[in-house]
Amino acid sequence: MCKDLDEKVSGTVLILNVEDKLCWSYDKVGESMVKKRTELFLMYDEADANLDCCKVWNIKVPPRVRSFRWMLAIDRIPSMEFLSKRGMNIQNFSIFCPWCRREPESAYHIFFKCRFIDGFWAKIFDWWDVG
Repeated sequence: MCKDLDEKVSGTVLILNVEDKLCWSYDKVGESMVKKRTELFLMYDEADANLDCCKVWNIKVPPRVRSFRWMLAIDRIPSMEFLSKRGMNIQNFSIFCPWCRREPESAYHIFFKCRFIDGFWAKIFDWWDVG
């Protein structure tokens, strides 16, 4: 282990006239941008609530993105279906998806299954300039 560390440290080239900065390893330039985080998020997405927790917690994204991913994976996003199951009084609101009004509003439906979601993601990706 120490030998590996020694090899990594001794193999590092220092550039003295450049100021140190934090770099994100998932970007060639080293910048952490929403666009790159979204691409990474979608790359790991199986749209499956039975995710391996290591895939969620070991992904190198900001903590809030990781937490949101975990909440989505364990179906804890506060959708109407979730709130209803938790005993929240939502009698004055429709439990159905606000876009298609065909299925109950669940996290899985909102993010992956709703027929309007493809168009939504396409517009978001165009806006973020994601190919």
